[in-house]
Amino acid sequence: MCSILDGMARKKPGPKGVLKNPRPAEEWVPDEAGRDVFLGTTEEVGPGEVADSADRLRSFFSERRGQIVALPGEAPRDAVWRIARLVDEALRDPGAVWWSGYEREHVVENPGAFEPPRRRRKGLPTSKLERPWNPPALRKLSVPWGRGGARRHVGPTPPPKAEHKCLWLDTSGVPARLRRYDGRSLTWDKGLEVDQSIAADPIDAGTFVADMTRPLRWLRHTSWPAVLTSTSPLRDSVARMLRGEMGRAGRSGRPTYLAYATLGVLLDRTPDQIADYLAYYRRSLRRRPRA
Repeated sequence: MCSILDGMARKKPGPKGVLKNPRPAEEWVPDEAGRDVFLGTTEEVGPGEVADSADRLRSFFSERRGQIVALPGEAPRDAVWRIARLVDEALRDPGAVWWSGYEREHVVENPGAFEPPRRRRKGLPTSKLERPWNPPALRKLSVPWGRGGARRHVGPTPPPKAEHKCLWLDTSGVPARLRRYDGRSLTWDKGLEVDQSIAADPIDAGTFVADMTRPLRWLRHTSWPAVLTSTSPLRDSVARMLRGEMGRAGRSGRPTYLAYATLGVLLDRTPDQIADYLAYYRRSLRRRPRA
């Protein structure tokens, strides 16, 4: 009598080698010319990537142990929200969870790029004040700062004396390159290519370099709604951590537990499942014969 298992592949015990990524991220790498090339999306995440992310997050939380506990007089709900914001800050490290596409970006105004409000326009509410963009103090190309060295320079040779972070539009070759000076190493970086239509005109070139020293009018702001929303599973995990109910994932302490809870949110797993997955992976590494 044939077994119903005949002809069927038997599954090996233990967790899968890779995890399905609920929100894949796009992978880009620069080519030899400096252009970004699209490689694909991170549909799956391997144990090596998860372990590296766990180590980065655990290190971040270990440095802030005093912030992942309830503070004196702090309500439990407020403590959970504060720690969730700390997790959001940890995830902003570009290398922490590069494989996750849960990150969201939006652009905000840079307050440093505006002068203080001067006057109200007629007919506008009092809150709508004029805010001219960036004070016009950087119009002259040769204005020095600090010790009197060049702050901005255009030409085929570098300035004889350059301040730290001085910008030099190098016109000695085609295309021209915008280089930055490092006062510590006394070297200029490789620089970025600049369109020849700008570099060939002295006025346009000077204006371009001057504008590059102005504060950016807009800033890119990133956030992780997956850990900040009121319905995020992270809230429950943090609440259990504050009560001391961390289970297997908390055997190595709060920083490790919070790292596992964060990865669990991004991978649709519980903190214990992430802990078991990484424990199995690390045991398999120890069992591998040495070369």
